[in-house]
Amino acid sequence: MKLNYNKEKGFTLIEAIVSLAIFAIAFSGLFLFFGMATLANNNTEKRMHLNLVANRIVESIAAESTRSDTDILNPFVTPTAYSGSLEDCTIYLPTDIRRTWCDSLNQKVGPEGSYADEERTITVVNDDTDLIVNVSLVVDGGSGANKLVSSFFTRKIRVPNRRTIPEGCVDRHNDMVAYIKSEKEKCDAGTVPFITVSRTTTTAGVLEYKLSCPDYIMSGSGFAEISGLPGNSILDPSYRTYLAMTFFQMHVLEKVWIKGDPSSTYWEGDTIYGTGYPWAAPGFGGAVAGNIWIAGPSETDTEICEDNPGINNMYLPNVKCHATWPTKPIVNVFSCCPKDTDINSSGNSAEGFQDGTYKKCQLRPQVTPHHYIPYMGDGFDFTK
Repeated sequence: MKLNYNKEKGFTLIEAIVSLAIFAIAFSGLFLFFGMATLANNNTEKRMHLNLVANRIVESIAAESTRSDTDILNPFVTPTAYSGSLEDCTIYLPTDIRRTWCDSLNQKVGPEGSYADEERTITVVNDDTDLIVNVSLVVDGGSGANKLVSSFFTRKIRVPNRRTIPEGCVDRHNDMVAYIKSEKEKCDAGTVPFITVSRTTTTAGVLEYKLSCPDYIMSGSGFAEISGLPGNSILDPSYRTYLAMTFFQMHVLEKVWIKGDPSSTYWEGDTIYGTGYPWAAPGFGGAVAGNIWIAGPSETDTEICEDNPGINNMYLPNVKCHATWPTKPIVNVFSCCPKDTDINSSGNSAEGFQDGTYKKCQLRPQVTPHHYIPYMGDGFDFTK
């Protein structure tokens, strides 16, 4: 009788159950650790995005503070234009920089959750010396109200070193010229469907003037005072005068309201030159330092484009003029920007010519050179 000593080897049922139990205990701990690690990684990424957005907000406000002291978009002038909540993006117009910040925040970390401690606020305060910017961003960390992710930025922005007053006046003139040039080039090329020359809220309601591209047909609201404009081309001889006065002049008016207060009167207060240099209504009568206005074909004398030697010479080389009917669709920008050396220090003391004030502007400045200087002038011809 032959005995077989070869036996089958393996796990008993009890051994298998015990092994599975040990594995389940170990894996549950590993799974928990993996979930915590994933959450921590997500929150680290959220915190990075919060820091980036908060820093972007602060840097943008700092950059905007370099605007002119007369610009309503300067946060030193209108700090409320940069303060507010980023919880609901729809409360801001697409052109509002806060809408851009809010959309970016939602894109990076998602919309606001339901926890009371979440916060997305920007506070900008002008303390009459500096600009205090506080950005507080607190969002859901994914594991309850006690696990929020936050970022807090605080910065004091000092008033930037300003250029001299005459330099600021020239800068504003050049900015307006560059604006018209840019809008004209885009519209002529048809790269945009229309240009919004002005959208202003006044006590009379919203004034919105648009020009379609590239045919310059007028549309918008607020035309009650000038019937018949909507639907007509600004290039038509019957409407060309409104290209300057109704449209681009409105863009200037938006820049000179007192701290952007739409209830104030047009041209209220003083120009960049300060007390004693008030805003004047559009026209060459606004000869006081700091004034700027837009002229069309009917307001631009042909002598301005003729170089006639002598004290009565009105020639301004960069200005566009018209000579015969039909008038050309032209737009001219005129500014009165006397230099620091253009001071009244001689002449008729009885008329105040020796009072140390800035000289005024006139089309024939050489008639009384101790009291007048020429206008700055740049123009555009919209003829195709």
